[in-house]
Amino acid sequence: MCEANAYPMTNSHLLVHDFDYLEPTSLAEALTLLDRYGDRAQVLAGGTYLLVQIKQEHKTPQVLINIGKVPGIKGASWRDGRLSIGALSTIRETHDLPAVASHFRALADACAAFGSMQIQMMGTIGGNVCNGSPASDAVPALM
Repeated sequence: MCEANAYPMTNSHLLVHDFDYLEPTSLAEALTLLDRYGDRAQVLAGGTYLLVQIKQEHKTPQVLINIGKVPGIKGASWRDGRLSIGALSTIRETHDLPAVASHFRALADACAAFGSMQIQMMGTIGGNVCNGSPASDAVPALM
């Protein structure tokens, strides 16, 4: 039987602490910001993992660096028999690429197994690989 206070929430707000929010528009700018802020910063892409960690107070970055406007790291494509997946490609975008279904069945299945459609639409391949979660379903398929 589950008691009402068995898992008390420490935070009833959307986000609990103040932080600076930066949106670099180039890879060079993003790297400069990461170098400047070091471990005081967190990179934000889809946010499906990071924002939950911030809300639950497991992470308290001083700076969020949203890389969503950095060109050249989004999109999945199949050209000349090669699959290219940018770090900002969403799970759903990757799943929907016809070459993934026809040539990389394990990756298609891993992408299809991701939680809800909302997570598939927002979550990124790069975030899934980089967050180190045991639930990083794409990693074995990409290997």
